[in-house]
Amino acid sequence: MTTPARASLTASGHVECVLFDLDGTLLDTPRAIASELAAAVGNATGTALSEEAARRLIGLPLDVMVARLAPGATLPERAEAVAEYRRRFRERIVPAAASLLYPGVLDGVAQLKDAGLSLAVVTSKYHDSAVAILDAAGICDAFSVVVGADDVQHPKPHAEHALQALRALGRDADVSVVVGDTAHDVQMARAAGMHCVGLDHGVDPAETLWAAGAHDVLSHLDALTLLLLDHAPTRT
Repeated sequence: MTTPARASLTASGHVECVLFDLDGTLLDTPRAIASELAAAVGNATGTALSEEAARRLIGLPLDVMVARLAPGATLPERAEAVAEYRRRFRERIVPAAASLLYPGVLDGVAQLKDAGLSLAVVTSKYHDSAVAILDAAGICDAFSVVVGADDVQHPKPHAEHALQALRALGRDADVSVVVGDTAHDVQMARAAGMHCVGLDHGVDPAETLWAAGAHDVLSHLDALTLLLLDHAPTRT
């Protein structure tokens, strides 16, 4: 596939704010999420599910993923699956958070914060789950705002996640960038009038991110950090 020409990073030409997705963007959690989700839904419904089927849904809210994995499940079965997954997440994924950070995240977010950029996390996780894993990974303090699925009425790919984060940070869309690894992240950014940098080390491949409308697609956090710093207020 031919790589599209790189667009200007923001409408204004500089960056003051970065909204990061979490799973598959900052932390290499998709494999663990898919495994634990397939097991939780399978146990609740008595149905054998593949991890690949669960992985394809990452980026959507938990209740939506459960409903799509088990469309014939009763409401009590879905509730049981959600509860079991959340327990598995707390007990098995959160303790491993520091080891799941993608290379370059720890130094990268510190450099961006030191450069004066406002940072937020916009995620389809429940708010408390997002804060728990960010804290366990040692990067929670870098982010001024966390917007989870239970903080909005309309989850990704709707614009509400991004717009709520911008309001909380006091920033405008034309000086802000979304960073994510799925088409849902790109579509959210587009709906909010923001530019988006896709990372192809998570769930969706580069061609899917380009097709969704990403303005740029990168493979490494170090490259992302350099790109954002080049457009930071201290560099322009």
